[in-house]
Amino acid sequence: STERWCRLRGNLLFYFKTSDQFSEPQGVIVLEKCKATIYSDARESDGYAFYIEFEDGLTQRIATNSEAERSDWTRAIQMASYGELRKQLQVLMEKIERKRDINEVPLCESAIMCDNLLCDGNGRPPNPSVVVQVTTSNRLGWIKYGRTEVIEVRNY
Repeated sequence: STERWCRLRGNLLFYFKTSDQFSEPQGVIVLEKCKATIYSDARESDGYAFYIEFEDGLTQRIATNSEAERSDWTRAIQMASYGELRKQLQVLMEKIERKRDINEVPLCESAIMCDNLLCDGNGRPPNPSVVVQVTTSNRLGWIKYGRTEVIEVRNY
């Protein structure tokens, strides 16, 4: 086995030849579609081992100096993937949704001013309108909620 130092940034596990913080990485492991697994609690000849196992069958063995380090690394690696972050986000969104009052009337107040709008080629003023659309977290697309009144001015 070869001794390397690792640094985790987002979902990227960089490994280095030395512990010098300014050294160039020797490689990187992208931590997606993988899990960190401990097969034995016992100390092995090179330390406390765990494995990064990828869905495609590839496995990377890593050993740490202590059980606490191993526990910290496995936890950090599990939390590093974007898939895991998406799961956490979904859980938080569900918690927020449960806390919302379903009887609460949604409120939207806005003020829109159309000043100095240009006339068309025949000198007629424009007839602006505003269409309000809404969406909710459990729907796909937008729903027409309302629109402003259309007032046409005619000169006879």
